[in-house]
Amino acid sequence: MVAGSDGSNRGAVVAGPEASWSTVGWEPEGFERARRVAALRRAEYEWAQHVHLAREAGLGDEEIERVLEGPGADGWSPLDATLLTAVDELVADAGISDATWSALAATYDVQQLMDLVFTIGAYELLAMAFNSFGLQLDEDLEATRPRLGVRSEGGSS
Repeated sequence: MVAGSDGSNRGAVVAGPEASWSTVGWEPEGFERARRVAALRRAEYEWAQHVHLAREAGLGDEEIERVLEGPGADGWSPLDATLLTAVDELVADAGISDATWSALAATYDVQQLMDLVFTIGAYELLAMAFNSFGLQLDEDLEATRPRLGVRSEGGSS
């Protein structure tokens, strides 16, 4: 992980203002990360929005839907599979394993890895909020397929 000058992990928290949320190449290749959070959290609104954006960027249905199968699905590049593994780990465990972090660090710098964590966290927050508020799909997104399923009362899927 990221170490400060004293050997602690504080360096990750105080990386400074240069740590932005736009460095990991989120569009159009990165849409699968947002869709993966939406799929794991059964966040229909978030899913439909990102399916729409992915289609506008030229991604086909097969590629869009592959995210439902997760990082082990055929067709992902090794890097994309590792990024999706990081999403799964963040959603399940609120952290990225050392092995996944090391694999990503071979391609991304610390700022980009922080961006990944913050961005997935933001999608997590949106999924929680949209699911809790019962946010309805925009009319133009009602026909978006595949659908994740209808949420039942009480917030569970």
